[in-house]
Amino acid sequence: MNEIVIIGSGPVGLLTAFYLYKKYDNIKCYIISHNFEMFHCTYCLFLDHIENTWIYDHFDKSKLFLNITTINIDFCNNESIKLDNQYGIINNEYLHKTILDFLDTTNAEFIKGSVCHINKRFEKYNILYKKLNNYKNIYVDFIFEATGNNKVTTYKNFNVNYNNHEKNGYIQYYQYFYGNKLYFENGHNFKECTLLNWNLHDDEYTTKSFCYVIPYDNNTVLVEETILCTSSKKYYYDILEKRLLNRIKNYNLKDYYILDTEVYKIPLNKPIQNNEESNYSFKIGVCGNMINNLSGYALGYNIYHIPEFCNYIKEGNFSHDYVVEKYWNNTRHLINNINFLGLKLMDNMTQEEISEFHYYYFKQILNTQNFDIMFLNKDDVYYYSVMKSFYSYIYFPKKFLSKISSLLIKSIKNKFSSYYYNEY
Repeated sequence: MNEIVIIGSGPVGLLTAFYLYKKYDNIKCYIISHNFEMFHCTYCLFLDHIENTWIYDHFDKSKLFLNITTINIDFCNNESIKLDNQYGIINNEYLHKTILDFLDTTNAEFIKGSVCHINKRFEKYNILYKKLNNYKNIYVDFIFEATGNNKVTTYKNFNVNYNNHEKNGYIQYYQYFYGNKLYFENGHNFKECTLLNWNLHDDEYTTKSFCYVIPYDNNTVLVEETILCTSSKKYYYDILEKRLLNRIKNYNLKDYYILDTEVYKIPLNKPIQNNEESNYSFKIGVCGNMINNLSGYALGYNIYHIPEFCNYIKEGNFSHDYVVEKYWNNTRHLINNINFLGLKLMDNMTQEEISEFHYYYFKQILNTQNFDIMFLNKDDVYYYSVMKSFYSYIYFPKKFLSKISSLLIKSIKNKFSSYYYNEY
């Protein structure tokens, strides 16, 4: 029997365990987490990205989503775009219960504790974990880390050496958000999701943020103020809270009470793992850079790719190196580098510029191959497909093309300098 550890009990970790048991025989999963509470954050995804995936074979679509809406985007210039894409708001209670009910019928073992140390002994991984005040060991064939933004592992060589990445131009970007889940006894008027409202703020702050509105049902709505991406290490929650209250005021929302508050930050671009820096586990979800860097969406991305990396485990006879090399192939490295340039681009724009850029992005790119490739990092595309997908950018204003070209040139120079330095 092959034994697998999954560190973390968020949706990506639990869905991976769910899929493994549905797909493969003769396995045992240990799931180690600080707690096994129901998912707290609001998860949404574009339905067309999971339409032909495995998820609907095991989950009832009518129960998996609290609501399925269309999408509206508002820009600084008072223009709006309505997208035809269907947008689903995940029913956390149904998703969590369905996964746990199924895993209860398997030999999966849930361990409430924290990982302290991992080393490799022969062909097995030795995991030392702390449960209450006791230390215990288990030996397994493969390890997943699905810890989101949390750092729960302290073992040698597991965490990436960020200093080396910083020398090569690496910058960590984050998305910050502050949201209130509002309940209206007499109902609200939001019939669709506002994915981005870039209308400017009447305050003294230079922080760039948009409003995100998600109607769960006829009475409940999440209104959230979000910083799309920033490399600053400053915490913005006080600014976002003030702006959120102003958004609610501008929407003329009254007679509601707050059900819940969501305050969080998401790392948009963890350094992608390789065999030298992370030779003990395969990282999935946010901590593994399995996220759309330019938007912060992770759940749909991982639902799409769970079958792929699970198949690599069996195909590679539980070799960690094999899974890393197969999943993080050259094309995904290229896409990751392009998305990193996109983060740099947005971080250096004003709010008006981001709004205008998004206007052209959603107008020209959304329904092209480019959006699909960059969003899901599909495993069956090649270099020429990625480069060909950028054709639609010729319709962007010259000022944006100039910014993109400048970033590309700087990136090439940095990589050449880094290569030259390392070689000589």
